Amino acid sequence: GKQAGMTDVRQTVAMTYPTNILPILQAHCYKCHSAGSYKSSGSGLNFEDFSVLKAAIASGNLLNAIQHMGNVTPMPLNLPALSNCDINKIKDWINNGALNN
Repeated sequence: GKQAGMTDVRQTVAMTYPTNILPILQAHCYKCHSAGSYKSSGSGLNFEDFSVLKAAIASGNLLNAIQHMGNVTPMPLNLPALSNCDINKIKDWINNGALNN
């Protein structure tokens, strides 16, 4: 009921980029979208650069890619989608302002 929902909100509001989001990116995105790889394999998108990550969020491309929606290449490339849990963490973090905290 309501109590569980309130607990969920507190948990997601408390999420931080280094603790909750960065590990997902490192595990699933940095193979192609890191400083060392993005020129050859990441379509020029270096997600270690927070401003690049924010631009992908602002355009909607990041969420479309990880949800396999829209006119962007589904990500991670040629691999299964991220878990619903990871996708929801990223969505909640974005909905709370996508802060670099």
